[in-house]
Amino acid sequence: GSNDIKTFIKNGLTNKPIVPGSSVKGALRSIVLESLFTKNQINGAIDRGKINERSLFGQADKGDELFRFIKISDASFSDTKLCNTKIFNLSSTEDGGWKHGNHTNNSYKPEGFNTFYEIIPVSSKSIMSLSIAEIAFKNYSDKVAKFSNEKERFIKSSIQDLFKIINQHTKNYLEKEKGFFEKYNQADNTDKIIDS
Repeated sequence: GSNDIKTFIKNGLTNKPIVPGSSVKGALRSIVLESLFTKNQINGAIDRGKINERSLFGQADKGDELFRFIKISDASFSDTKLCNTKIFNLSSTEDGGWKHGNHTNNSYKPEGFNTFYEIIPVSSKSIMSLSIAEIAFKNYSDKVAKFSNEKERFIKSSIQDLFKIINQHTKNYLEKEKGFFEKYNQADNTDKIIDS
């Protein structure tokens, strides 16, 4: 087709695909936000419709921003492959369907309103590092009263606890995705999406 390929982020020196540590850190930040703070605390931090994370996590210019004490390296991979993607649309039909240009219907076609992405193959592995500067955190934590209990609990928890939080968040996310396609399962191939 004539579609552009959405390319994966590459290391400028090796041209190998990478998942930047900063992207992983951003994802982790969102997951930790949800796990550390109560709905009331998060609602109290909403300013003009957006969460004011600075009131929860702290501020870099004041030296109390929680995630400045967490370092995550990039993850390098050896290769990519192409993935053809299709939009599943709810706007044109109550049952949902596959978008084909200006119309949506139940029939899946791999062309027409599709996008090619360069992706890391599912079975790929990489090594990365995650470190928490516990001593540096301790030096500042007693000076910061607001939400210091939540932050301290997080920073002192084990790496296994952190991965339990991540895994639970991932499981919840996938259950929501599965539930979506179970609700709108009239279109072609939705059974394959549910199975996978």
